[in-house]
Amino acid sequence: MLEETFRKGFIVPELPDVEVYKHQLEANGLRKVIDHIELRNADRMLGDTDAEVLRGRLAGHSLTGTARHGKYLFARIGGNAWLMLHFGMTGYFTYGNDGEADPRHNVLVLFYKDRSHLAFNCRRKLGAIALVENPEEFIRKKRLGPDAASLSESGFSELLKEHGGTLKGFLMNQESLAGLGNVYSDEILFQAGIHPRTRLDSLGDSERKAVYRAMQKVMRLAVEAEAEPERMPRTFLTPLRNRRNAECPFCGGPPKRISASGRHAWYCPCRQPEPR
Repeated sequence: MLEETFRKGFIVPELPDVEVYKHQLEANGLRKVIDHIELRNADRMLGDTDAEVLRGRLAGHSLTGTARHGKYLFARIGGNAWLMLHFGMTGYFTYGNDGEADPRHNVLVLFYKDRSHLAFNCRRKLGAIALVENPEEFIRKKRLGPDAASLSESGFSELLKEHGGTLKGFLMNQESLAGLGNVYSDEILFQAGIHPRTRLDSLGDSERKAVYRAMQKVMRLAVEAEAEPERMPRTFLTPLRNRRNAECPFCGGPPKRISASGRHAWYCPCRQPEPR
């Protein structure tokens, strides 16, 4: 069996990872007729979506397009519904071309008429699978903030002015800004040279611009590296997470881990001085 596994470097998929998964779905899963699907121990991930209804909506149809908002991936089924996937903490795709799909923890497998398949693997089953009639309505009901990759610099600056708390907390709050989590929020702050505990009301215009530009840079380069840490630039903190004897690529000192907004945060004390 020829099967390609689309893995990722860290456990929890964030916006760049899901953008990579979107590209993989576009390359391997669109415009092919689905013969049938398999759902494997997926009840807890389906929520209110009925398994038989999902089978009926997918079998005999093709996925014709994709969309992404934050950490959510949508695939259009023909012209009248969308398949929504959330990857939880451990989700990724596998793809094969002989009509079989063997790996453990596959929760949804699309078998195509050409005998290829695309499988959604989610070991811890903390993701989600759903039929969605309207992605915009789904986003509204989930109370998701703007997608972090779609914001203009001025829009991002206004969001920062509207919210309180710490910068780390803001970047990770999906109702404020959709798509970022622990890993990439740390990377953005590292690239911007700003401490994770910095409060939003203390930011000046230059700092807001620095965070926005770092965010766009980090997301772009992470997607180009297919969200694999070892392929990211040497100036990134991400490949050094949890590595013994790691050295900051800018100052050579050891990165530190602290608690910020209830989560662990990696940063460089030299590059990101603690706010007064």
